[in-house]
Amino acid sequence: MNPVLAFALAAGIGAAATLGARALAPWLGLVSKPNPLVARHVAPVACLGGLGVAAGMIAALALVAPAEFGARAGLIAPAVLFLLLGIVDDRFPLQPPVKLASQAAIAALAVALGVVCPVTGVPALDNALAFAWIVVLVNVFNVLDVCDGLLGGIAALFFGAIALLVPPVRMPAACAAGACVGFLAFNRPRATIFLGDGGSHFLGFLAAALALAPRTPAGDARQLVATLLALFVPLFETAFLVYARTVRGLPWWRGSRDHFALRLQAAGWGPWRTIALAWAGAATLALLGLALPFLPPLVAWSAALFAIVVGILAARWLTLRTEPALRR
Repeated sequence: MNPVLAFALAAGIGAAATLGARALAPWLGLVSKPNPLVARHVAPVACLGGLGVAAGMIAALALVAPAEFGARAGLIAPAVLFLLLGIVDDRFPLQPPVKLASQAAIAALAVALGVVCPVTGVPALDNALAFAWIVVLVNVFNVLDVCDGLLGGIAALFFGAIALLVPPVRMPAACAAGACVGFLAFNRPRATIFLGDGGSHFLGFLAAALALAPRTPAGDARQLVATLLALFVPLFETAFLVYARTVRGLPWWRGSRDHFALRLQAAGWGPWRTIALAWAGAATLALLGLALPFLPPLVAWSAALFAIVVGILAARWLTLRTEPALRR
């Protein structure tokens, strides 16, 4: 089982499947209409990219590692259900309580199928933590998907880091990374297809599940910090949205132009410059995370503190320098 081959095959299948999904989307009514919150979204765009990513990841894993594919039902089945939930929401928008309840039901199924990592040693508590983590990260990924190429690129970097950091899930992580790269061929600025809620749900669940995968040998705090560093950009986005909307007197759960990518573009940044900054930040933190398991624990906690300080400074800069461009 060669992870490089798996990555390349997933990229090829993902690109071909994304082309097919782009052609199929209008027939299914899965087209994203222009969004007044996103200045560059001025024309209808297919929003079935999640199907292309899922096809690339699942098909490559089945072809390259059929035995492992058969053993990953607890990972694949909930991922497909999250994909379908997102596609339904894209076609027939669900009320927030219904959507959240559906996410919770699939997350509970995933935990029942074994997507859990013993952290405390208390099974009930570990299951509850895994359940909450899945629901949170699915929504974190959904929130981040506001700019061409942004979520696909960051997800590819995260899955690549997991493939290197966590050998037990190297193959599915490599396949997920490759599928994201194949999708990016058509999602880079200016995108001709979006992930849609189906894609963000699928990738968010995969990220949550692979982040929970047990390490070999059993890990310590450094591995936890390493995983969080690799996810820092999506987590920062969510924390910043809550902060920025609260400061502006807006409900934190309502849509607004406070996403960091939209703020940067409102301040004059182009889409390529915006995603290059996000990708560079995600790659740097992922590389730092890869190094942590081989460094003293004090270094791990220092790296976590450094990331938090940088995040606070970035949030402050965004608030001070881009807020005027967002006033109505």
